[in-house]
Amino acid sequence: MLKIIVLGIVVIIVLVGGFLFAILNLHRVDVNLFGYSSSWLLSLVVVSAFSAGVVTSMLVFMPLRFRIARLRGTVSEQENEITSLRKRLGSSVR
Repeated sequence: MLKIIVLGIVVIIVLVGGFLFAILNLHRVDVNLFGYSSSWLLSLVVVSAFSAGVVTSMLVFMPLRFRIARLRGTVSEQENEITSLRKRLGSSVR
């Protein structure tokens, strides 16, 4: 519950900060990308670059998170099997 509240507060702070940044940076800048040249608002360029970074990092790290979850499941299954074998061994010794 606390994690959700903290995440909500962080999201609100980022959104307010982004809104203030957009209001305060209404200057136009020239953007040259792959031979294409255009004039965009500075705030739009920064927000686009930030969004591209977030998407790229998600694409890189999501497969790793899935792998970690799968490996944790495997470890849990093996721990259960070890516990079961220890119980069996303990009952056969008596």
